[in-house]
Amino acid sequence: MSEDKKRLIFNGLYQRYFKKVFIYVARILKYDTFQAEDITQEAFLRAYGNYDLDSMLGSSDFLRWIYTVARNLSFNHLRHMRYEPKQSLNQLVNINDDSQEALENLIADDRCRMPDEEVEKAEFLSIVWESLNRLSNDYRRVVELCCIEGFSYRQAAVALNTRESVVAHNLMRARRKLSSTVEF
Repeated sequence: MSEDKKRLIFNGLYQRYFKKVFIYVARILKYDTFQAEDITQEAFLRAYGNYDLDSMLGSSDFLRWIYTVARNLSFNHLRHMRYEPKQSLNQLVNINDDSQEALENLIADDRCRMPDEEVEKAEFLSIVWESLNRLSNDYRRVVELCCIEGFSYRQAAVALNTRESVVAHNLMRARRKLSSTVEF
């Protein structure tokens, strides 16, 4: 196959499938769009170099093949980065009402950050702090006791002089309010 014909076929496949593969990879990488774009491009580069494009024009085999390559590259990336899920609020250390600095524990990350990532982290912490302050006293206290201080529902119910079901309900409502404001 001539190089021009190979490029023409590749361009058609790229235009047709890039967005689908990109979305697939972004889901795997928890919507890290920069890495998803890089991995998607790497998958298409491998297709250009290693795949028999002539036989795949108009075939769904190419899409299956490119999905497999993209998935494997994504998992390799996650392994390389020693990916760990973000911490939940239940795993955090104590945070006092007036200690905004302790909120930095919300985003545990040992990797070096670029300046723009530091700005994003500061903005995120500010949003979390404001969201916690906007909660009603009942909801905020339940979040503090159960999520931050690690109390069980029973211990929180005793501390708040209420029933466990009320604690569970208030915590659910508080988490919903927080998640509508803050994406963890």
